Amino acid sequence: QWYQRRVAITAGGAAKDVIREWGGDPSTITHVVTNTSSGTHMPGLDLAVVDALGLRNVRQRICVDNTGCYGSFSALTVAQAFCAAEPDAVVLVTCTEVCSVHINKHSKDRSEILGNIIFGDGATSAILSQGNKGDWQMSPIRMVTAPPSTRDYVSVKLTDQGYLLYLSKHLAPCLHTAVKPMWRDMLKDSLGVKDSHDCDWAVHPGGKAVINVFHSEDLEMNLTKEDLEPSWTSLRHHGNLAAPSILLVIKAAMERTAETGRDKVFVIGFGPGMVIKYYGLTKKE
Repeated sequence: QWYQRRVAITAGGAAKDVIREWGGDPSTITHVVTNTSSGTHMPGLDLAVVDALGLRNVRQRICVDNTGCYGSFSALTVAQAFCAAEPDAVVLVTCTEVCSVHINKHSKDRSEILGNIIFGDGATSAILSQGNKGDWQMSPIRMVTAPPSTRDYVSVKLTDQGYLLYLSKHLAPCLHTAVKPMWRDMLKDSLGVKDSHDCDWAVHPGGKAVINVFHSEDLEMNLTKEDLEPSWTSLRHHGNLAAPSILLVIKAAMERTAETGRDKVFVIGFGPGMVIKYYGLTKKE
């Protein structure tokens, strides 16, 4: 019951914040998509958000749960589909995690302890629609799945002591191996650019070793700490919030484009599978 109350309060707060920043009329919201991987209950978080905000014109709502750190990518994929199918759709997306409920004092394994330490509580939200000129628009979200040997590198399992959060020491090396031959094709596919400095970057802040992958000399991205400052700042201030984290980083990266003079942001994250997801953000013309 504590989790159910906490996750609803956290999600509702994030949803109210994004509506305030958006400045639109909440009564025009037609769809709600929620995501969480830190627990489950029925009725789901989607209905809790609708009730908390008093939304009365929602045609469809859906929970897209248990996708871990790439949860926002999954939720946004559904939101994109709603917008494509219904041109007048206004979709509220909310990603929420309350990982503190799963702190396991019995953990002795290094990877289990790391899972206890690095994950935090929080929620972030976004609103998608057809938009107007000058708004940020998304490319299709792409997915790359690593070989079966990586399935347990990032995992959450239900045990007698609750959820067991596990981060393998092999995670960062696996991410490095996967990204090295593909990052140029990813940029071209999502943004139509070839060079790492043709865009700003939003990398999921999954941990120090994870972000450092994108600073590796042999990847030849030549990205500095400043280039990935949105990711480093999010990790420093919030830890890894799983699904909500990348939306914090995206917001900071979009704001940073006013300083860099770029009008493109490359977004990349990963999660259980092991799965890598990515897309691009550009200004709508």
